[in-house]
Amino acid sequence: MESKRLSPMMVGLWILLAIAPLFHVWSTLTTDFLADNPLAYLVWIPVVAFAWAFLRLLSMAPYPDDRELNSILGMTGIILFGLVLALGSYHWPWAFSIDNLGILIWPFWALSLAWFLFGVGTTRRLIHPLAYVLLAWPPLYTRIVAWTMPALNQLDLTGMHWLDRVPWIRPEHGSGVYLVQSVHSWIPIQISQVCSGADSLLAILLFLPVVLAFFRGSGIWKLTLLVSVAVGAVVLNFLRLQIILFLLHATNANLALGIVHPILGFLLLAMLFTAMLGASPLFHLQAQFPKLTAHLRPPRPVPLGIAIVAGFALWQGLTPLGQWGPGTPSHPVAVATTRLSAYLPRIAGFHRTVALHQSEESVMGPGSETLAVDYANGTSVILAEVWRTQDPLVLAGLGGRNCLLFHGDRVLNASPVSLFHHVPGNVFVVAAPTPAITRLGPEYIDVEYTASTELRDGHRWYFRVEVAGWVSSKTVSQQAAIRAGHQVLAHIRDKRTTLPLLAVLEVTAQRLNLTTTSA
Repeated sequence: MESKRLSPMMVGLWILLAIAPLFHVWSTLTTDFLADNPLAYLVWIPVVAFAWAFLRLLSMAPYPDDRELNSILGMTGIILFGLVLALGSYHWPWAFSIDNLGILIWPFWALSLAWFLFGVGTTRRLIHPLAYVLLAWPPLYTRIVAWTMPALNQLDLTGMHWLDRVPWIRPEHGSGVYLVQSVHSWIPIQISQVCSGADSLLAILLFLPVVLAFFRGSGIWKLTLLVSVAVGAVVLNFLRLQIILFLLHATNANLALGIVHPILGFLLLAMLFTAMLGASPLFHLQAQFPKLTAHLRPPRPVPLGIAIVAGFALWQGLTPLGQWGPGTPSHPVAVATTRLSAYLPRIAGFHRTVALHQSEESVMGPGSETLAVDYANGTSVILAEVWRTQDPLVLAGLGGRNCLLFHGDRVLNASPVSLFHHVPGNVFVVAAPTPAITRLGPEYIDVEYTASTELRDGHRWYFRVEVAGWVSSKTVSQQAAIRAGHQVLAHIRDKRTTLPLLAVLEVTAQRLNLTTTSA
């Protein structure tokens, strides 16, 4: 009985040692937590995985225990994967932070700790939960998105043809753009990939461990249930789209797009999850909850102490992942004003036109606003936009990856860069779905970064700067677009600003007090 009472505490300690040192690795997923795209679900995968592992360890069957083998394999793994994580984050911070490479090594660190504390015999119980963590790797997830979103978007557009006879909906400005007659005016709506329902469909990955762990039955029936849920997600998403369009017609944009649009998806997803649980008997699956046992052997004091020291050492080794230079949230720079026009001023050699200046308080909180400006110099058109808010979390949904990849644009190439004084940013080469909307042509370059600032009175403001443009007004091939993207990247790394796009970037950086030299 003592072992049975002690086991939850020891498993909880193992989870703490497996998660806490890699908090900075996991926190890279939290930047998309509030994003309007499928990446918002990735942050939950490690949470679900370790909860799954917790239950599986507490329901262990008797297993062989070889203390010498446990010590050799466990200590070797702790040292090996701990060094890879610590040294890798030091030498290749972009790969481990921005590209989330640390997530791929995370399960091996956790498994090594389990070997060292509880024994190699726990492998069979942990292999599925820890392998599930790998699904949180964003490049894998975005690849799945790239395969599924265009097809799902086409399904939505095909379904929209059924509404051609509805008098208050009419197509406009090419494929995917519709005008909806609201109470006071016609409102343009683009049925782009963000409306495809891929977020709900890909969120089914969160259901995977539930189906595998808590249902008893054959693998064929489990797969059939998952496929049925996926089909249901597609159908419910089209229903959601029709509800939003009807509310937009019957009420106003604030209710339909500002309130119902984000909430309805979560409600339908909850309905889908409930339906999956209720329909499981039809698929010959029986729900079961793991029975707690007392077979897990508690760790001895010496291995426990070594594991705690190793976890603390890895925490210290990965601390650089959470520390960036001036302008990052942990190191705000001092500025004299938060007036947006000060950060997108007139620039010699460019004709400046304000494209958009509006309050964002309803979405991003008090004092939030955005300013978009066009810069033209005869050969190039540069679009620059600055967002300002007091809440850094709301900027998560405005990241370049989110706004581009999941809102209809196709990212041809993407590279994280260290911009001004090591402020992290991204360079994207993008193929636009509707060039007329972007005014930049079918392919363009987009550079974005986030800056943290502080006024003299101590108030902090967070800015997101995005500059998009092309080095020429000519239409070019995608290969040429990618080459030009590499050229922008090279100029940033070489600290030269010979391109118009970089000239605009440099002005915003100087105004935000991020640099006093060329970027």
